[in-house]
Amino acid sequence: MRLVWLLIGLLQSVLYCNGDCSRAILEFIPQAIRDTGEYRIRCFEKWPNKGSEKCFLHFVRKMNFDDGVLACRRVGGKILITHSYEQSELLRGWVEFSVFLNSRRIRPIWDFFLFSPFPPDYANIGCSLDNNDDKDCMVMLSSLEWCPVKCSERHSIVCEFD
Repeated sequence: MRLVWLLIGLLQSVLYCNGDCSRAILEFIPQAIRDTGEYRIRCFEKWPNKGSEKCFLHFVRKMNFDDGVLACRRVGGKILITHSYEQSELLRGWVEFSVFLNSRRIRPIWDFFLFSPFPPDYANIGCSLDNNDDKDCMVMLSSLEWCPVKCSERHSIVCEFD
């Protein structure tokens, strides 16, 4: 029994969980992904602007936007969107790389970025939004600024769960 608790403690420290994340792991992560070990999960007990627990899944392997959408959909989540500076700061403390945000520009129909939800209740645009160079997806940099990038670029994927 002591070995079981030791393994659970090790798993939690590896996955950056606060407290017992076993419920979240079993609920959100399919067995096929759990077997690879190519993910980290984190549950924040008091998520800013929400006040209750919120869990996120970070895929270690970087991928393009469309693959990220599918990966999040497979685990019952969606690509991250932050709703405040405080939320962005918490995530930056956990994920040290640029991450795709749940936003895409649909051309030629729409020259603006479509956020989910739309319009966004928070944004921190730090780069030009000129509609050139096929930069139709949005990332949050480690500086917390949001910048357009090509959807084919590979960035970190963080899924959120409602």
